[in-house]
Amino acid sequence: MRFILVLLTFVLMTTPTEGYSEAQLDVSNLSNYVTSWEADETTFGLTMKLVSSEKELDSYKNVLNAQIQGNDHHKRSIIDESLSVVEITPNRSQLIYQVNTSKWNQEIHEDVQQLLESRNLSKFLENGTHFTFFQSTFDSKIDKNLFLEKVIEDFEVDLKTQIEEELLSVISGYSPNLQQRIPHEQEHINIQLAIREEGDRKNTVTIGTPILVIEY
Repeated sequence: MRFILVLLTFVLMTTPTEGYSEAQLDVSNLSNYVTSWEADETTFGLTMKLVSSEKELDSYKNVLNAQIQGNDHHKRSIIDESLSVVEITPNRSQLIYQVNTSKWNQEIHEDVQQLLESRNLSKFLENGTHFTFFQSTFDSKIDKNLFLEKVIEDFEVDLKTQIEEELLSVISGYSPNLQQRIPHEQEHINIQLAIREEGDRKNTVTIGTPILVIEY
């Protein structure tokens, strides 16, 4: 496996994005970047969350369920969709929509974008939040410091927090090149990246916006 970080040239928005939602733009930006890593294995996930009344969410969930059940898109690929509801209070609940894949390439990227366009996600996009992540595995040694520096440079990250442990490095910050964001003290965060050394020269890199919603 070949991995040459210092020679990569990264250009944001290299795929058509006219009419894309914020969620689709974030998927495209991270996909373009992660694909350039030439990792041995990459997985993808998108989570959307919406808080509202139980009655409104039930109605909306029925609409999305009908779209998911009536479309065999996920049967023709490795894309997995799911819907769930979590009660927050007796009168408020959270609807969670998820899309996951066990691998990633340009064809899957296009399938996911088409899928997002075909779903009625308007309420999520107007009043909800979305979290995108990619997790890549490298079966060779990578320079953690160089890797982190390159991500910070390419995404123009204003670094907010950094965690350094023996086998794990995590950074969080704000990038003007990504759409979703969450409050952090009196500022915002919209990108997080973690590098874990697994042993036997294996490394796992997880990148997400605005924060990672999976274990790293």
